Amino acid sequence: MTRTQGKRSASTIARLLAAGMALLGLVVLPSPPLMAAGREHRDLDDAFKAGMLVDIAEFVEWPGEAFGKQDELVIGVVGDEELGEILERSAEGKTIREMKVRVEPVVVPESADDCHILYVDAPQKEEMSAILESLRDKPVLTVGADQQFLGMGGAIRFNHRGARMYFKVSLRSAWAAKLHVSSQLLQLAESVSDRR
Repeated sequence: MTRTQGKRSASTIARLLAAGMALLGLVVLPSPPLMAAGREHRDLDDAFKAGMLVDIAEFVEWPGEAFGKQDELVIGVVGDEELGEILERSAEGKTIREMKVRVEPVVVPESADDCHILYVDAPQKEEMSAILESLRDKPVLTVGADQQFLGMGGAIRFNHRGARMYFKVSLRSAWAAKLHVSSQLLQLAESVSDRR
């Protein structure tokens, strides 16, 4: 690891630790006036998700064949256009491991395996299950917020209770996708299932 990579990882760790404090309830989201509460909460929720989708890439290792001749890391979103737009702004100009981050804000399920990270917010459980099934054993880190997401085969689930944000990790799903999730990220998770 070069000194530059070490510094970037340290700054990313610092950002993740700050996010982790929010996840663990050490930071409570502000309570806006009642009329704007839903919209503002959604914006904060999407901003958290977008930041985490970019940052977690620093802590996941993909097999070499996941990139082929690509020199970019692709983050896609299925079913949540607003998150896709926020993610595009959040990832603009970012690089991870010397690869440009490219966002596909609206991914159709048929092209989901072109992504390295895929946030899935399908309106129907059957559609979500079909997308996750189609990606099983492919090197795509799947992320979602549905309560059954990990049980359906997803790797990371964002969760909020009240004004607090958390995330959970299924190592079995990550391993099936041939992905290695860093212990640094696992330490920030609310829970990790399927540890060896």
